[in-house]
Amino acid sequence: MHQAPFTLDGDQRTCGSEHIPDPDIVELNLAWLMKARELAKSEPAKAIVLFGLDPGLLEVLCNASIENLRHLAQSGLMMFRPRFHIRFWRQRSETPERSSVGLALQSVLMAAEEIAGR
Repeated sequence: MHQAPFTLDGDQRTCGSEHIPDPDIVELNLAWLMKARELAKSEPAKAIVLFGLDPGLLEVLCNASIENLRHLAQSGLMMFRPRFHIRFWRQRSETPERSSVGLALQSVLMAAEEIAGR
């Protein structure tokens, strides 16, 4: 039996015409989606702040089945992205000894800015 060649084109893996998502990306996506769904159901306001969800996405996550989440996780693309401003990254890298309380406060302020900007 002849197998289709396996190629790696950038970060895209294919076997013949079939797309094979990176297993690490799938795992990260599924963990993020499941935790976001769990929190969206139990504490919607907290999910909006912690995960940067808008009300429409919150509703979609609440109604999504585990199979829906697994399917989305297989997309091959990250289902979330960093939402920190470059100034945050610079401040954290220049003074890594800052307290965890300071980090938490700075993160909450960034999330509040993001929500207010919608």
